[in-house]
Amino acid sequence: MYDGFGAFSSLSRRRSAPAGYSRSWVVLLLLVAVGVGRPSLPLAASGPAAEIPSDTPAVAASRSTIAPVLRPIERPELEPSRPFSPFDATFRRYAGSQRDNDELIAIIAAATRRESGWDPSKVGDDGQSVGLFQINDVHGLTRAQRADPERAARFMVPRFVAAYEEVRAASPALAGPELASLVAGAAERPNGWTDPGSPARASYRESYSVVVGTR
Repeated sequence: MYDGFGAFSSLSRRRSAPAGYSRSWVVLLLLVAVGVGRPSLPLAASGPAAEIPSDTPAVAASRSTIAPVLRPIERPELEPSRPFSPFDATFRRYAGSQRDNDELIAIIAAATRRESGWDPSKVGDDGQSVGLFQINDVHGLTRAQRADPERAARFMVPRFVAAYEEVRAASPALAGPELASLVAGAAERPNGWTDPGSPARASYRESYSVVVGTR
């Protein structure tokens, strides 16, 4: 009869076959015997569904070989930015949706550097302006409130945000010291702030360059 391997299994034929032919049969039978003792892998159609079971030794071995290749590439952490001022966190706290805008925080830092040298206790304008932002008496805050960085920032930072967004919308190409000068002038409203050549506007430009240059 036909045994499924392409040869007839007649004993008489095996006895009369050459010695090399018999050895081939022995090897073939050994391979079949070994295969019978191992679990067979189910056949599946090709494509995504044709997957080898995950618990087979072959898959486990391949995983140990491939896993190192599939590990994500480690990227060096970015070095954190240096602060623009000692009060950056306070400014960000009251900047709303612009809290992560470094350009705006740098502008506020530059303005407060020019106004008070970052000294919350500073008093100017013959006693009428107090604190980081030199808030004037006319705004109705007490001296203690204006000397408190948190209270002063809560009052002034939203004004900087509004000025920044208005200037950016009106003049999208404006940037750097010129942008800082106009935004700070619009928020602080010193004498002559509408004139780009005024001492106040010039001092804001200079302060911004210093603040950004020391990052």
